[in-house]
Amino acid sequence: MESDAPLDGDGWIFTGMCASKGDAGTPVLQGISATARESGVARPFFLSSREYNEAYRRQRHSIDRSSWHAEWLGFDRRLCELVDGNSMPRIMHVALTAEEVALSRRELDFRIPDFVRTAECILALPPGSGSQVFADRALRIAPELRKHWYVGGPKIEDDLRDLYKRRNQCVHGKIPFEDLQNAGKGGRDRAAREEYLAMDLARRSIVAALEATSTHEVFREGRAALERAWNEGTFPRG
Repeated sequence: MESDAPLDGDGWIFTGMCASKGDAGTPVLQGISATARESGVARPFFLSSREYNEAYRRQRHSIDRSSWHAEWLGFDRRLCELVDGNSMPRIMHVALTAEEVALSRRELDFRIPDFVRTAECILALPPGSGSQVFADRALRIAPELRKHWYVGGPKIEDDLRDLYKRRNQCVHGKIPFEDLQNAGKGGRDRAAREEYLAMDLARRSIVAALEATSTHEVFREGRAALERAWNEGTFPRG
């Protein structure tokens, strides 16, 4: 599920009844019975990148803005089943929390590492592994990135390795993404691409894991079991 236009701004939860309108079959909110504030979503830095906007304009975009709804409902239904059944795997909980935190952060040196942490919960890198294993597993769980209209291309593996290395620099107190933003247009474009790459990889990792939770017990067995599943090739299933 990929939005044509990333959302940003204050977050709200509206509670009410939905029903199909006429023959369209698309559920419509009939009324609002309650509201609640949710974490805000920071405006992505890549939206200010000319390179991103030019690539975006070259794409064909669907006129149907409601096509995402059925897929979104499926994910929502699965999450509700996990929460209501008190069966949300701890790994998934941490991944979802890290993504929520990342979406609310504005500074890239905090935002991007949280997106990478989201993905790492699912990629389950073994101790001592480095940027190449991260890149390999990222492309196993999200092979679509190779041909992505913005971040794809022959250098995708290099970009994933660089993303992982800069994330490590952030963890050790450095500010590599701020340095990129201060390094002229080329640096700003690089920071924008890595922000998008981290955000998209986080989202695709969560989707892959969420789709697997109904059939794959490894998520309930813990991190060690997930590492074994990766090593044995039983997750992700191609």
